[in-house]
Amino acid sequence: MRYRLGFSSNKDSSSVYIECSIRKPGVKHPVREIIKRFGKKKDLLAKDPAALQKIQEEVDRMNLNCEGRKLLSTPTSLELLSKDLSELLQRQTLDPSAVFCTRSAGYLILRRLYDELKLDAKFDYIATKGSFKYDLAEIAKELILLRILAPSSKRRSSIEGPERYLGMEFDNLNQIYKALDVLCANKSDIIRYWNRQISKLVPDRDTSICLYDITTYAFESTDQDALRDFGYSKDKKFNEVQVVMGLATDKQGLPSTMVSTEAIRLRGLLWCPLLVN
Repeated sequence: MRYRLGFSSNKDSSSVYIECSIRKPGVKHPVREIIKRFGKKKDLLAKDPAALQKIQEEVDRMNLNCEGRKLLSTPTSLELLSKDLSELLQRQTLDPSAVFCTRSAGYLILRRLYDELKLDAKFDYIATKGSFKYDLAEIAKELILLRILAPSSKRRSSIEGPERYLGMEFDNLNQIYKALDVLCANKSDIIRYWNRQISKLVPDRDTSICLYDITTYAFESTDQDALRDFGYSKDKKFNEVQVVMGLATDKQGLPSTMVSTEAIRLRGLLWCPLLVN
């Protein structure tokens, strides 16, 4: 996938945007998708004569990030997935000392599902907008996939996860901690993008019914604040502060949104504003 600078056809009030071409199931030709809009060309140039040059530089950076991830991100198809798995098993057979093992097959499958949602494009945009100097897209992908494969703390995931599932070592714990603030600040925007991408892949998605559940997370602390408080704990850790985390799905079980609040909040009070939105 390549990003490019695009302009609308209206000569008098041409709009500027970043676009890319994607392939959708059942469609033979590539489909254009707009990633980011900047507004009218004449307004941009009036404010900054170098605006188009700066936008093109942003496009170049996004393409450079995509090129750097080609070794770990490839087009999604059952045929290519089968090829990946075959190469993985062949490597294990020929090289008994290879780091990769059968658990890597699960990572390959999840990675293809993840790439199909094109979340990298969104995280690249967030990183560029916020001048985040690390690879936010790669950090987010690692956190999401390892959370499914081997749920654990951020520290343990950053140390053990890549080696066990990716066959390589990463030393990026500090980058992960710095990325959490960026992800939190853009949570609502990421959720909206996620739902748009799901709706594109599942056109008949049924959101008429909302299914939800909540759980509690304990902190090894007794310090209360605006979010952490004492309350009911599913882990029986009543002497530690808690937060409540909730997840909502559609009728098909596809995640719709998530929310966190104080442990003392009741279930109904937690979800009322969420369901309204």
